[in-house]
Amino acid sequence: MQTTTKQLNRRSFIKVSALAGGGIVIGLYTDPGLFAQERGGGAAVPATPINPNTYIKVHPDNTFTIMAKNPETGQGIRNSLPMIVADEFDVDWKQVKIEQSDRDDKYGRDMGAPNVSQREGGSTATPQNYQPMRNVGATARAMMLAAAAKRWNVPAAELATGSGIVTHMPTKRTATYASLAETALTMPVPDLASVKLKDPKDFKIMGRNILGVDNPAIVTGKPSFSIDVNPPGMLYAAYEKCPVFGGKVVSANLDEIKKLPGVKHAFIIEARPPQPAPAQGAPAGPNVTWASGVAIVADNWWLANNARKSLKIVWDEGPVASQSTAGYLAQAKQLAATQARKMAMLKGPSKPRPRSLKPSIGSRCCLTRHWSRRIQRLITRTASSKSGRPARLRRSSMRRYRPAFPTTMSRSIWFAREAASAGACITNTTSRFRRLPGWCLTSARRQVCRPYR
Repeated sequence: MQTTTKQLNRRSFIKVSALAGGGIVIGLYTDPGLFAQERGGGAAVPATPINPNTYIKVHPDNTFTIMAKNPETGQGIRNSLPMIVADEFDVDWKQVKIEQSDRDDKYGRDMGAPNVSQREGGSTATPQNYQPMRNVGATARAMMLAAAAKRWNVPAAELATGSGIVTHMPTKRTATYASLAETALTMPVPDLASVKLKDPKDFKIMGRNILGVDNPAIVTGKPSFSIDVNPPGMLYAAYEKCPVFGGKVVSANLDEIKKLPGVKHAFIIEARPPQPAPAQGAPAGPNVTWASGVAIVADNWWLANNARKSLKIVWDEGPVASQSTAGYLAQAKQLAATQARKMAMLKGPSKPRPRSLKPSIGSRCCLTRHWSRRIQRLITRTASSKSGRPARLRRSSMRRYRPAFPTTMSRSIWFAREAASAGACITNTTSRFRRLPGWCLTSARRQVCRPYR
């Protein structure tokens, strides 16, 4: 049995799989400076001038096309980023059409943030693009205001926008964005420091429940996804990785696998060693890792997956193979016992519990916290009386306490039990209380406890 080992990075593996069948190669790689801003590495990239024309197209019917710069993979980013632009541009969402952009550095450069790339993953699209998208929309709105001020020869401060229309407030003259577009193209792009952003309380689109622009097409099966791409000669890959984390391949029956129908390639891929953190100020490269395993490339997915089932791999499972759920459970119990001993040493020797403190039965009697607190106050006032003697409970004063207790229990028995659970004691002075330990409480109608005589 012959063993072949190749050290491939992720990008090379995709290239090998695609080129072997004359297929396409999608740019699935990470720009070395992509994570510079997120991880604090890399030199600061200076801001660039904003160019709203890259993102907004104005049509003669006063509708607008806004570019969606990031890839949509189900997270709704095709909605959210254009929504930000449209709100600051001050147009209605029903006037907006969305167009997916291609891959071009201008989309980062022309929104004033050249270090913000077009990518999906890590939940970073909205945090990174929120402020730049606002700046694009607000700059475009400022250019429309400047064009209207020039046409009417009025101060821009007298103008207001809404629904893609500029209004001169003193005279109520109006002009659509479409009628001002040609003039706006001749206007210089204002400096970002002079552009006024909307107050969040004035948002009309952001923060609202906006349906996804792709929802109707998705539920009717119209969009094409990567699984729908099937050019002539396309190959498919299956990957068998080590079942234990950190394990690696020692050998595999690659020669047998290559003889199976439809199999074009079979090779071992070694795990990429952990990469050190980048030095301060150095660009942060990709930090992609994968498990060691065997890759099989075939004419279709069924053949590749069927060949994968015939693999005979010798694994070096490493130290993680000795770990188990039972071992972790025993370790957890040991740590819990150690922690309990430490807490006991910090608290010191435990004091004996007072005999008068009975376990609470409030939950068994379905008592509310309100009534339990009133009884507690009643007992406290009794204990603080001058004589310190027990008090007697009048049946007329019991009517003041009507919580929800079981119908099978009399009000007297319930009150006595609750009093006992709160810390009081009950005497054997009446036949109702002979079976209950402790003293007997009483209260006058004004809820003032008085000593028993």
